[in-house]
Amino acid sequence: LIQSFEKEKVEIQMQALSSQMNPHFIFNCMNSIQHSIVTNDNEKASSMLHSFASLIRMVLENSSEPDISLDNEILLLTTYLKLEQERNNHLFDFDIKIEPGLSTDFVKIPIMMIQPFLENVIWHAFKFISYKGYVLVYFSFINNMVHCEITDNGIGRKKAEEYNLRYRTKNNKSIAINIIQDRINILNQNADVHKASLQIVDLYNEQKKATGTKIIIHLPVL
Repeated sequence: LIQSFEKEKVEIQMQALSSQMNPHFIFNCMNSIQHSIVTNDNEKASSMLHSFASLIRMVLENSSEPDISLDNEILLLTTYLKLEQERNNHLFDFDIKIEPGLSTDFVKIPIMMIQPFLENVIWHAFKFISYKGYVLVYFSFINNMVHCEITDNGIGRKKAEEYNLRYRTKNNKSIAINIIQDRINILNQNADVHKASLQIVDLYNEQKKATGTKIIIHLPVL
């Protein structure tokens, strides 16, 4: 009975923390659609409204659960990235790749753990680039956990922070990371050996110039 109560408590805490992210997620999508409407691009606005409706449906269908199948997670991420890709006039390309043999239908992971980092890439890493952006999401299975790597070729964290200060841009990046870290801490309360983790790696070339960022997330299979 005690174990059941503790599990239920953790699930409620996870749902509460996840719901904190949804308003920000929806707000950014609405901004994307509004941009097309203001510029009188009706065809683009219609396409984006369709994608947005699909996103909202997926988020609402999964909002009451602490986990989501990897298959549905990938569908949600793909829909989100296509929406943002369209809003930004294809400023960036993306790929979502899966390790051969990883069953996306049956594997379940905590919901809304990946999307906030992709949002940060688009809104911060790609915001001031003068070249084609690219982000790769790669899922694999390591030590009975889902391993996700998000690699971008953006301006890097240091430059992004400098631009945020220079242009007084509201920075939701640290808020999202803090919420994700809180959720990881909750997940690890009942973890024995395989603990969730988050790592952020700054990427540089041989000339020590920033070439992007890599996010590494280890998530338990639920």
